Amino acid sequence: MREDRFIELFSLGTVFYKPQPIILGDDQEFLVDLYVMTYESLIGDAECRNSTFLRILKESMKKAALASNTEQAPPVETAQ
Repeated sequence: MREDRFIELFSLGTVFYKPQPIILGDDQEFLVDLYVMTYESLIGDAECRNSTFLRILKESMKKAALASNTEQAPPVETAQ
């Protein structure tokens, strides 16, 4: 892969990237991003991203619930 100028990317497995020009007909050139990865990288990286997103979502929901409960708490009555 490195001989073809692919760049190794950070991953839990093996992932390579390369911008590849594609030429169509009348000299129309488009740049296409090519990624080559193992199946384990695809699944492992997706699980890691999903886990991180879920953790952030849960934490933000906890904070929102605490803030909501604090704002809506009735005043504490004291005995006189």
